[in-house]
Amino acid sequence: VADLFSALRGMLRPLLVSESLTLTFIAPDPALQIHTDEGKLSQILRNFISNALKFTETGAIVVSATPLPEQDAIRFSVSDTGLGIDADDVQLIFEEFSQVENHLQRKVKGTGLGLPLCRNLATLLNGTVSVESTPGQGSLFSVVLPASYHAPEGSLPPSAPANDNGKDQRIGVLVVEDNPPIRLLYEKFLAGSEFRVVPARSVREAQERWEQQRPAAVILDILLHGETAWHWLAELKNDPLRRQVPVIVATEIDDVRKGLALGADAYYVKPLSRQQLLATLRALIGNQHHRQEPVPPQGTTTWDNAHATG
Repeated sequence: VADLFSALRGMLRPLLVSESLTLTFIAPDPALQIHTDEGKLSQILRNFISNALKFTETGAIVVSATPLPEQDAIRFSVSDTGLGIDADDVQLIFEEFSQVENHLQRKVKGTGLGLPLCRNLATLLNGTVSVESTPGQGSLFSVVLPASYHAPEGSLPPSAPANDNGKDQRIGVLVVEDNPPIRLLYEKFLAGSEFRVVPARSVREAQERWEQQRPAAVILDILLHGETAWHWLAELKNDPLRRQVPVIVATEIDDVRKGLALGADAYYVKPLSRQQLLATLRALIGNQHHRQEPVPPQGTTTWDNAHATG
């Protein structure tokens, strides 16, 4: 746990931009250990801390770890002296694309997926998340995890990719998206359907995934780690061997005309719903060998309508 805190401290301290706000990690017992998925636990704590940084103008953010011997668990907590949350809104913040109105919303734009992701990751690790908050005084976000993770019988370890074992015969959809919460959302959307996610965080990764397994369709974000994917969209649609694979653009950039002009088969401004995604995939994949007019972005919503805490 001490090593985890040290890594997080180095990663997040540069985000402090105000001398009136401090970020403190309470040093845990050097012997305190947890056996779990470090990446997922780190993601939960990063989301808690970044959320606190967004909505705390002055005071302190404190990160701590407390052993719970009677539960054979550890509680990781992030407290802040920020705006706080009304009791009626506490459950709302764990719902995808939800929003709690406050005066800082004009300064900080969120996806509304960070806190729901924390809850989902905690569940994967057999843990729970909770929040205590007082408006005007601050909040305390916590995750309680078993000191030693044990996978449910017959399941994969939490870090094992379920779709890379060669046994999943569902239709592969290449998801080119650098935002982990949104990738997780697409996985939820496609769960239980005839489709499966083939993830890629960049154009380079997308090229590699394509060589490994030709996808039946592509879901493409345009903004990827500071680069745009317009050129790759054009490259795909000018390639005789790949142009028949439908590309669904799902991005924050509201430029439908450019997307369709470059060859996108459908264009959505985030967020799109599960119903929209599945309907579009089924329509396009069913017609991919008989190319028709691009699917219009029906039901398109603007990202500005979906900002939220987290």
